Amino acid sequence: MLLENPKAPAAKGENIMTTLQINKLTKEPTIDIKESVVDFIYPMMEKALGDWQNGGKALINIDDTFNALHGYTFNQQNRVTTKLYNQHFGFEHKGFISQSSFNKLYKEHGIKLIKGTKLCPIWFNSIVFTKAAKDLLVKYGYKRSSYPSQVSKEVKAKIEEQLNAAGEKMIYRFSKLSYVANVESFENLLGTENEKLLKENKNITAEQWQLIQEQEKNSTELKDLEFINSMIVNMESKPDIKFHKEMTAYYRPSTDTVNIRRSSDMLTDENFLETVIHELIHSTNHQTRTNRRNKVIYNETHGRSLEECVAEIGMLYSLKRFDDNAIDKDKIYNNAGLYIKGWLSMFKTKKEKVERLLIAAKLADQAEKYIFQPKEIKIVNKPIDKQFNGCL
Repeated sequence: MLLENPKAPAAKGENIMTTLQINKLTKEPTIDIKESVVDFIYPMMEKALGDWQNGGKALINIDDTFNALHGYTFNQQNRVTTKLYNQHFGFEHKGFISQSSFNKLYKEHGIKLIKGTKLCPIWFNSIVFTKAAKDLLVKYGYKRSSYPSQVSKEVKAKIEEQLNAAGEKMIYRFSKLSYVANVESFENLLGTENEKLLKENKNITAEQWQLIQEQEKNSTELKDLEFINSMIVNMESKPDIKFHKEMTAYYRPSTDTVNIRRSSDMLTDENFLETVIHELIHSTNHQTRTNRRNKVIYNETHGRSLEECVAEIGMLYSLKRFDDNAIDKDKIYNNAGLYIKGWLSMFKTKKEKVERLLIAAKLADQAEKYIFQPKEIKIVNKPIDKQFNGCL
């Protein structure tokens, strides 16, 4: 049974930042906390510490609170707020789930936060690049919005060296306010099959957990890169492969880089395979390879539409090289058909759609063979009418 709820800060829409600062006079660290957070925590603090028999339990309870999806223990600051929260609302479970995981849990497992649940504020320490560092990131092919964990050690070392010479810093740290809910606050979780998603308290810090994640990520990247390199071993000219956390994959011609997510971040192995090959087909458009961009056809209004069809059809052609028992090709076929149909819809007439499909098929065949059998093809540049007539 829940006790009387204090006024909780908004779970969504309220942009609350708590920045760890240094007081210029005392040189002591301070945290700038918004009034809405103070108003939420203060009644719980007064009630808990005012209990002469049990007041200390909220602060020094032997069983520490933790992130129930990842297993790391909250830091002392967050243990105070979550223990006060548990004592106030009558929760016994020490596990919490971050608000950033709510949507994923609902979409993938049907786990839903109980309506009316008040969320508990906690603080995450973040590390981000300075403005000067972001300016240099672009020169190395990264986005300004990239986080330090997304940038290679080599690039960070180069940036740090340049900034040190200029008397500037590469990163700065700040504390960001977030929200969590006790695992007892969710429908279809405890006492169900979904409970297996929860981790026990591993008694490690968030920083240690992040380090483990980074090590696992690096291990996955090495395996993914080894797999990709095994596919492009015959390419005479190869693009660079970079892994990121963005939802989309893309090929960047300016840096000749294929940018993709790790296989562990994809829903299935099929998603990873089709995405990698699709982007590799795009990379064959580089001027050092098939150079499709210089063909007359790519100067059309809908040149991008044709290129997407080429990449997807080329990916389909490559599937014959993979064991039927290793991947579910039907999943890929279904997705690809809709993808190609969508891009062909950019062309107005039936004649245009048929012509572009056939042209895309020829160019896709050249691109696919460039990756897997480069010595068997000869790339030629011809105008669109000659490309279509007699060359298919």
